[in-house]
Amino acid sequence: MSRPTFIDTQTAANFDGSLDKTYYEMARRYIEEVWDKNNAETERDLLSADWKDHMPLPGCPQGPAGHRAAVQLMHDAFPDLRFSLDDVTIMGDKVIDRWTATGTFHGELYGFPGTGKRMTMTGLDFHIVRDGKFSELWHEESTASMVEQCGMAPEPGSGLGAILKLTSRNILHVAKHKIRNR
Repeated sequence: MSRPTFIDTQTAANFDGSLDKTYYEMARRYIEEVWDKNNAETERDLLSADWKDHMPLPGCPQGPAGHRAAVQLMHDAFPDLRFSLDDVTIMGDKVIDRWTATGTFHGELYGFPGTGKRMTMTGLDFHIVRDGKFSELWHEESTASMVEQCGMAPEPGSGLGAILKLTSRNILHVAKHKIRNR
């Protein structure tokens, strides 16, 4: 396994740290304006025209349109969705942000009806910046925890019967969702 290379952000092109400040501001706007406030205009400002999500949500197309669909999907499922920026790390043209999201599952998510349950989810985004815009994204979220908190997964220790019942219900919900969205 190769080790990551150390990137000195204080290069001649960034001697005064101005790129660090710019990239921090991009990460802040990405979480606080795009994800927290569902601001499509800021989203267009931050994402390049050929932006690529290396881990798109199911059913969301590639590119900026897919990103817009993902943000809207989450806001539709969790109308009171809130995001907060916890950390930002910058290494050259790479920006990593860590965030926390909270919301109440009142809408629909992949065919699952809202349960009125609250969730807290955390995640990391790994962005590549090119020409002053985010051009690529890798991300990880605590999706399994969110699914459990929203009542779409069996409670720990609920037994085989509950697991089978919920699993069959989930399969039906996902199948209906896929058929409806063809």
